[in-house]
Amino acid sequence: KIEDLIGRKPVKVNVEVIKKFIKGKTVLITGAGGSIGSEIVIQVCSFEPEKVILFDADETELHNMQHKLKEIFGKMFDKAVF
Repeated sequence: KIEDLIGRKPVKVNVEVIKKFIKGKTVLITGAGGSIGSEIVIQVCSFEPEKVILFDADETELHNMQHKLKEIFGKMFDKAVF
């Protein structure tokens, strides 16, 4: 089992509480082009925020994140500020 490999019990996430917290709000994500930040962008966008503001010092990775966001969440791209 995966729990045996990572040495801890799995974490249960209450998706409904998170969606209620994020849906319809503006969310700022710093480090949005990095490995952790880009995953946070994907997760946050799946909860339907009104707007998402992506910030990163690495312009190339932020540009890559723009393309990824457009590919995964077509309509969300229009609500994003880069």
